[in-house]
Amino acid sequence: MAERWEPDFLGPGFFARTFSLPDDDEGAVVTTVVCYRPEASNFDAGKAHHARAGVAQHSSKKTANTGDTQQPGENAGPGAEREHSAERKRTAEREPDAEQKRIAQPKRGAGRGRSAEIERSPEPEGRKANPRNPAFAFLAVHGWNDYFYQTELARYVDSIGGAFYAVDLRKYGRSLREGQTFGYIRNFDEYDDELHICHDLIYEELGPKIPLVLYGHSTGGLACALWADRHPGAADGLVLNSPWLEYHGSTGMRQAGAPVVEVLARTSPTVVLPTAEDDFYQRALTAWRPDPDAEAVPGHEGSDDPFWTTGWNPNPEFRTGSGAPVRPGWLSAVLNGHARVAAGLDVGCPILVLTSARSLTGNAWSEDFRAVDSVLDVKQIWKRVPELGSHTTLVKLDDAVHDVTFSRREVRERAFEEIGRFLRAYVTDPARM
Repeated sequence: MAERWEPDFLGPGFFARTFSLPDDDEGAVVTTVVCYRPEASNFDAGKAHHARAGVAQHSSKKTANTGDTQQPGENAGPGAEREHSAERKRTAEREPDAEQKRIAQPKRGAGRGRSAEIERSPEPEGRKANPRNPAFAFLAVHGWNDYFYQTELARYVDSIGGAFYAVDLRKYGRSLREGQTFGYIRNFDEYDDELHICHDLIYEELGPKIPLVLYGHSTGGLACALWADRHPGAADGLVLNSPWLEYHGSTGMRQAGAPVVEVLARTSPTVVLPTAEDDFYQRALTAWRPDPDAEAVPGHEGSDDPFWTTGWNPNPEFRTGSGAPVRPGWLSAVLNGHARVAAGLDVGCPILVLTSARSLTGNAWSEDFRAVDSVLDVKQIWKRVPELGSHTTLVKLDDAVHDVTFSRREVRERAFEEIGRFLRAYVTDPARM
């Protein structure tokens, strides 16, 4: 792995590390992990690395490590190679001196690529105590046409005793390299590489007894759900923010369109598909106003809520305003993921799903777009929530936008409260939060 964390462009307390993944047809592929450590000015967790037992080495692929975090557009540097498992053994026997045990078996779905077993390792001898002693670790996975910049989410997780991490998946955000096809994958199983890296990094730094919460937004929510299903026991809690669990419109539309998409995915996987584009969600994110010189959205002058004033200012190099190009190979991966959800997953940990209370589409801008999900059909999400696992909680947030943590202040505060309540109830010791 990379040797050290480097300061991230998000500002004080944020650090990033870039890791190489197996090359693909477009060349070198990387993923970038971000963490939030507000007490650190020169955070270097590399010094705390320790040997870890119980990591399976099943993959024939090699992954090289970079020595430093790369800036957007730079090529990843060379580094030492190590094997990455396609099916990693996870840490987690919670008794300090217990023998390594198997704690989870796939209950069903062998044909869907679920891992044969997940194992947790005892804490290695001689590991130094973590000075922050967090109550849990929190790993955030972004959605389509996105990257990590949800700083309020990171600060909230830290405020309730969590160790915050996020990942920019391959070919997104900090991990996008010149000449690469933005966000392109052919199968969601490809994300095992970067999620296993994140998993290993967290347990190397914090120890195997730390509860792990996996958080996914939109397409990242689909990726997290599928990964947790394939790797039983790999997460102690799953928080999904407007997850893309079903095709926008209906199951019938997905089933009707899938054969056509599959043909295109085989014959022209990277051709750009025609899609309806608008910038309504982007306007909501950036506090758009008709008069660019106005200090706030009309009617909200004097507010200190960024939702009405500055907006969240996504980097245009990392997130396009009207949506990134959609390609058949990628869309086929999404539709196959939707089909797997519809068939029923078996996520073995408690799940919290947060969405807006309503969706809205249209051809012309309306102020209503500041209080709805204008990207996904929330009713389709709600329909699929019971298919994720046996322990699910659904919260519908009035006036929320597609990323509920970027909604107006009262909405995102409620979203944070729901996350905290869920963690205290089902994931960690409430006395430590």
